[in-house]
Amino acid sequence: MNGASLGKYGRLIVAALLALQLLLLWLSLGPLDRASVFCTGPRSSTLAGLFGGLHLLFLALAVLGVVSLRFARLRLLYAALLVLGVAALPIQAKLVSNGQLRCDAP
Repeated sequence: MNGASLGKYGRLIVAALLALQLLLLWLSLGPLDRASVFCTGPRSSTLAGLFGGLHLLFLALAVLGVVSLRFARLRLLYAALLVLGVAALPIQAKLVSNGQLRCDAP
C-alpha cells in the first residue's frame, strides 16, 4: 500500500465519491439548479468560461474516478480534485444569485 491510495478502503471511498458525482448531477437538474452545467452564461463572460470548464472537469473526473478504482495511485488525486470542484459549486450558485451568471436551460 502506498500513501496515495486512500488507505485500505480506497476503492470504497472512490466508489462513494463517484456516487456523489452522480447524485450532484441529478440534483443540479432539480433543486440545485443554480449549480447546473446550464448556469454558465453569458458566452462573453470569463466566469462563464471558468464554470463551463469546471463542468467539463467533472466529466473528466468521473473517468478518472473509474480508472482510479483499478489504479490506486490515482485515488488521492481524484478525491482532491473532486473536493475542489464541488467546493466551487456554491460559488457558482452565488454568482447566479447576484446575476453575474445566468441559467439557460432546465
